[in-house]
Amino acid sequence: VNYENHRDDAREVRVDTALACAYQRAIGELSAALSLSGGLSVEEYARMPDVLTIQEKEEDQQAVRELFDEALSAALGELIAMREREGESMKQDILQKLTRIEEIRGEIAQRAPLVVEDYRARLAERIAALTDGEIDEARLITEVAIFADRAAIDEELVRLLSHIAQIRATVELSEPVGRKLDFLVQELIGGDDTYMDSLTIYIGRDGKPLMLGGAQVLLEDHAPAMLGNPVAMITRQNPEQWKRAAAMLSDAGYRGFANFDIKRDPKTGRELFLDCNPRIGRNSFYNLAGGVNPMEVAVLDLVDGRGEEPRVVADTILYTLVPISLLRRYVRDETLLAEVNSLVAAGKVFDPQRYDADWGLRRRLDVELTEKNQIRKFAKYYPEPTDTSF
Repeated sequence: VNYENHRDDAREVRVDTALACAYQRAIGELSAALSLSGGLSVEEYARMPDVLTIQEKEEDQQAVRELFDEALSAALGELIAMREREGESMKQDILQKLTRIEEIRGEIAQRAPLVVEDYRARLAERIAALTDGEIDEARLITEVAIFADRAAIDEELVRLLSHIAQIRATVELSEPVGRKLDFLVQELIGGDDTYMDSLTIYIGRDGKPLMLGGAQVLLEDHAPAMLGNPVAMITRQNPEQWKRAAAMLSDAGYRGFANFDIKRDPKTGRELFLDCNPRIGRNSFYNLAGGVNPMEVAVLDLVDGRGEEPRVVADTILYTLVPISLLRRYVRDETLLAEVNSLVAAGKVFDPQRYDADWGLRRRLDVELTEKNQIRKFAKYYPEPTDTSF
């Protein structure tokens, strides 16, 4: 804080009489030595250096403090009023967005049961086409039940409703709420599907990693019931990610398979570990295609009791569940697309659906229909790639 006194009486002129007298004596001595007569006028003495000086008057510290308190109070009052207006605007914006989210949630809740019904109808139609109209109702019910369990979003809808209620209550508090809102609302990390990574690790009985696999996601499923599941990946070696993930699992006493989903922030380069799945699924096939059979690793550890150096997925391959033509539409990075085309040209494309030992006519038709359905799904749910995958 700077203070300046601009009042008329803020400064005063001080006379150094002793200095003026010294000047007079010195001039008298000089006049006598030079045999000169006459003296100087008062004005001439006043022009002598430092005889007259202008100085700031000593301030009344209490008065200055009172001025300071008054100015600071006014400034803080204006700042608080501005922040309150800004906060109220943000509050209203948040409440409007919450209302819209509630509306969307209601639409999703109404639509959710229809997803299973739609799946049952399409599955029955496909089975009928492959079996000349013969449908095993028991098998159909089983398949639909499995899908219904996997596609169930009741928990997510309830959690979303709870979060909305908590945010509404939080913004009404008369205390700082930024940290509470940050906790309730997840950060949206930019970047399309290609900024996702997958890690597959096996921790042996001795707590040491026995298998290290990784892949860069090229494309994820965007159908509501399968959102976030990778459908195309290129295997990658990620030593630093492996080291951190393996250390965390080992220190926690974890043993067995684990799969991590990681998002790279295109703005900051941060690597965010989004979740850890305590198992491996269909997509773990990229490890086998990349040179390491996960089941061999598990047998060596659990059955043979053999500890050895970690097996690393080192071969670069393209894993895909969708047609290459569809994949090419969604890979926008030219370097990455060139790598996809190179792997295709080299014959390093692997699809777990296309298993030679099970490649009969019915299986072939089923896979072809499944891939055609992928084209339909992406056209419906994710027609064009975006910077956020939404």
